[in-house]
Amino acid sequence: MDVHAHVGMHNKFPWLGTESLAEVLNRAARAGVDVSVISHLDGLYRKPANLKLLKAIENRADALMWCVVDPRSEASLAEFRELISHPKVVGMKIGPTYHKYEFARYAKVLMELAAETDAAILTHSGEPNDLPADIVKWANRYPTVRINIAHFGNCDSYQGHLKAMRHCTSPNCLVDTSSSVSVVSAHLERGVRELGAGRFLFGSDSPLYSVASQCVRILEADLTIREKRAILGGNALRFLRLPRK
Repeated sequence: MDVHAHVGMHNKFPWLGTESLAEVLNRAARAGVDVSVISHLDGLYRKPANLKLLKAIENRADALMWCVVDPRSEASLAEFRELISHPKVVGMKIGPTYHKYEFARYAKVLMELAAETDAAILTHSGEPNDLPADIVKWANRYPTVRINIAHFGNCDSYQGHLKAMRHCTSPNCLVDTSSSVSVVSAHLERGVRELGAGRFLFGSDSPLYSVASQCVRILEADLTIREKRAILGGNALRFLRLPRK
């Protein structure tokens, strides 16, 4: 299960991405991914996209959805409250860097909304507005809120997430592998040895990164079969509270 996928085009690098949901999911299937949890990149660039994506995945067994939320917008918060009851919507995707706000400034609003709706959070991280250490502080204050801090290793010379997670006391705060840094030798293995496989979710950041290469990185990692299974799907089922088939 890929907990961090997208559809749409990157705003800064317009050659990255695809508007074709079918292409995203076909690539995932070829790589062995059964279910992708998707958010629309348009939502991060302040374009209405949640309803469009929900309609597109409604009848697809291989897709679930993150609803993009901008906590500064009452309309965005209201839309999330309406959509979170849909069985295809697992939680909220936030992008402090993209929406240009500091996570800490709106953390109380976001964490309490997640607690109120029993929703998971996927947050971009690794830049000044959303550093892992700042996010972990709030995860510790709301230990029942499920939060995935994306892009393990993409800041502080690959060490930012690892340093932050050493101080994480919330059992519901995890990181995902959706980073080009994952290709660095022993990077993921060191994280698993120190934090435990239970702290890791598989995320590809597809279609910006190759889902196939991200899958192979886990499959060929110097980890046990049990650890690989946890990262590639077992942890996600538990984190998203999905039934095992």
